Amino acid sequence: MKDNHQPPSQENKYYQAVIHNSPAAIVVIDHDSHITEWNPAAEKLFGYTREEAIGNNIDDLITNDAIRSEASVYSEKTKSGESIRLTTTRIRKDGTPVEVEVQGVPIYAEDGAEVTDYMAIYHDISELQQARKDALAASQAKSEFLANMSHEIRTPMNGVIGMTSLLLDTTLSPEQREYVETIRKSGDALLSIINDILDFSKIEANKLELESHPFNLRECIESALDLVAYQASEKGLELLYNVKEDVPSAVIGDVTRVRQIIANLLSNAVKFTETGEVEVSVGREDNSSDPVNLLFSVRDTGIGIPQDQSDRMFNLFSQVDASTTRRFGGTGLGLSICRRLVDLMGGQIWFESSGIPGKGTTFFFKLTFGIPKEPYKSAGPAPKLLLQGKTALIVDDNATNRLIMARMTASWGMKAIICSSGKETLQKMAENPNVDVILLDVQMPEMDGPTLAGELLRQSGKHYPTVVLSSLGTRAEMPEGINATYLHKPIKPSNLYEAMCSVLSEVEENEKSPQEIGDAFDRQMGIRHPLRILLAEDHPVNQKVVALMLERLGYRADVAGNGLEVLEAFHRQCYDVVLMDIQMPEMNGVQATEKLRETLAECAQPRIIALTANAVGGEREEYLHAGLDDYLSKPVNVLQLREALEKCMPLGINETAESGKEINLHSSRKSKPTGSIDLVKLKKYFPYEGEDVRLIIELAREFFADTEKRLAEMETLLKADNAADFGESAHAIKGASLTFGATAFSELCREMEMMGKSGNLENAGEKLEHARREFTRVRCDLDEVLNKMLP
Repeated sequence: MKDNHQPPSQENKYYQAVIHNSPAAIVVIDHDSHITEWNPAAEKLFGYTREEAIGNNIDDLITNDAIRSEASVYSEKTKSGESIRLTTTRIRKDGTPVEVEVQGVPIYAEDGAEVTDYMAIYHDISELQQARKDALAASQAKSEFLANMSHEIRTPMNGVIGMTSLLLDTTLSPEQREYVETIRKSGDALLSIINDILDFSKIEANKLELESHPFNLRECIESALDLVAYQASEKGLELLYNVKEDVPSAVIGDVTRVRQIIANLLSNAVKFTETGEVEVSVGREDNSSDPVNLLFSVRDTGIGIPQDQSDRMFNLFSQVDASTTRRFGGTGLGLSICRRLVDLMGGQIWFESSGIPGKGTTFFFKLTFGIPKEPYKSAGPAPKLLLQGKTALIVDDNATNRLIMARMTASWGMKAIICSSGKETLQKMAENPNVDVILLDVQMPEMDGPTLAGELLRQSGKHYPTVVLSSLGTRAEMPEGINATYLHKPIKPSNLYEAMCSVLSEVEENEKSPQEIGDAFDRQMGIRHPLRILLAEDHPVNQKVVALMLERLGYRADVAGNGLEVLEAFHRQCYDVVLMDIQMPEMNGVQATEKLRETLAECAQPRIIALTANAVGGEREEYLHAGLDDYLSKPVNVLQLREALEKCMPLGINETAESGKEINLHSSRKSKPTGSIDLVKLKKYFPYEGEDVRLIIELAREFFADTEKRLAEMETLLKADNAADFGESAHAIKGASLTFGATAFSELCREMEMMGKSGNLENAGEKLEHARREFTRVRCDLDEVLNKMLP
């Protein structure tokens, strides 16, 4: 019988060969921590030859005082029979540290009863660790870059969104209002996308947070369609929209992400489609009720996707081929974002394509939504006329569009006569002219919409109410005598319903419901809640946008272009609130805030609201810690602006209900022990009431200007050590301030006058600074007192 066991000496040779040729540093250590084996890789890693290492204590050889205790702990664990693995630092022969991954393995005696030795295997991970540090540094640099880029992009967006909001508050024709609303919705949607696209690291790290709120699904889809309507019309594409009847109108989910996915898929579809149509459809995936599973699809008649390229479509920065980028543009980022977002929401996304140009591609994605327990109210206008039982003539050369409008009208209880051409329409109308409203496509072959409308008028002599359907940016004039209203494709159910109600009931334009944005501007707010506002903003467009918003709210704001101008403005007068841009030249918003908090008296401290265009999170706590009271993100939203201003209270005075109507000065934000104006002395010098107070106000303005000038002169005289003139200027201010009841300020001026007369200006700088702060209080309080005395 053959013995299959190798002799021990041969077995040792195998072990020695493995250890000697291993690319990892292998060290065998006995129970007393002395090295018994040291392979060539260990020589290379730590710098000690085998002869130098053998017999030494492992923890003494490759550690130092800082890490020896940590190394000893793990050595003892391995001796006790525990396998270990860790990332740590060890010391080379030349004293330099090396980052290593260590694996400790116990070696048992033949009977397995006790640990006789143990083996330590070291892998040099210095390069990996350095690569990790470099990657972290690059990530930090990217985050800083994205924060700055966010500011640069969001600043012009503030102009776009803000000015369109203001424009919507003016008198506009229905067509103009639709254009401006599309701009505003586009800006809002772009802003939402910018917030996450610019910080793409959030998506890469799966740190994107999803919201969950009720929203109107149809409005979400319509706003996504609005984003691509103009591009589709420029290419002559039909943009279609079809939501099945069993789809709930309101669902619970993240409306921004759903709109972002649909908008990205639509943008791709329009980009890669030269002729034909692009259609969005939504239907139920199954019979589930709550939650509901919905299947979305975006279909186009574009170039299609070859089968051999299908596995690349959802990869980052990937397109079908290089010529695609040259021809159509884009980065190939959109589909990757769609997939990431769908995955985050627990859904699926895929596509189907034959790869044949003209047959196009259909992208599908499935998502699950909750259903609101309470009825969700849409912001859209209420219907003015029921369409039940009415007959609609639908004329459109596009079969999908005809089908969609037929379904819409049927859902409202209407009858439909469907025609695909002008010739067919004239034939059917000759047989049955009893229709209530005509839905008429403008662009059709052989006979266009206006020509057909004229023929129908000539043939029947009847003025049919007509809804004209055209692509965005095009409008054909209808023949005289035809009562028509215009709708832009894609046709939205709510808009179509309203348009038919309008032409059927001949509702005048000025009877329509007020627009939501118009309601946001409360012109009486400035009267109801008066505030003195300083707007600190360096960008001229942003200045104009916010100033006009404030004007529509009944406020007139002073404007400062940087932090230094903010400080100068407070030398002129008091403000109740400062809208403080954070990134400004010369002195930024945080620095200006710190300076105001340091120099202004407690009673004169305004409420400071940060305005920032940074999209990366974490700034709010930083700004509040720096002394700001509130935070608004750019572009400024008028509703958020109103809410922030409602929190601000005017600094100054209140009239009490006590006898004599005594006026007590106070700060709405911080209490102060006494006022800066002695009302008894003020009324002693100026015993006027009613309109006569206006004269006192004018005199007070002169007093403010003169005092500011003299205080500035005193600072110059102090630097020149001109004690005599310093005292004379203080004397001049002292008398005038006492006239207006500013007793504390007058006393400070008297003390500075005495310093000047004595020629001792040692503490005059501190006293002058104290006087400046008190003068700020005087301006603030005297303004309030005199305004209260007005009729």
